Amino acid sequence: MPHSAFAAILIALAASVASAGTIPVPVVPESLFADTESVTNATVRASLIQRARTFSGDITLYATPSNALEVAFGISRGGDGVLLPGDESLCVGWEDGAWFIASPTNRIASATQAGASRRSLAFSARVPRRRP
Repeated sequence: MPHSAFAAILIALAASVASAGTIPVPVVPESLFADTESVTNATVRASLIQRARTFSGDITLYATPSNALEVAFGISRGGDGVLLPGDESLCVGWEDGAWFIASPTNRIASATQAGASRRSLAFSARVPRRRP
């Protein structure tokens, strides 16, 4: 997938935290690799989630059976807002021609979609109140 299209996908994504605010996804940096893979992070403060506990998002992309997009949520073990492999608690995205939602122990995928077209996914997740 061309990098410019990939950047447009992530720019269109914003996690909306109900009644608490909107967190826009930063512009995706240019890829350093031929596969056009690129990564960006959007930090959501714990205080924001504690107030709202519900967040939603929209992903829109020009999807083909061979491209992929993943939006991961979790707690940065480095404390710097960057999710390292294994920090993810929930992932949603597009891979192998299907939408998916995954946790560390489960993965659910939609039926495989043939061809290339603009596709969208809207999602909402509720974060339970943390107990002391």
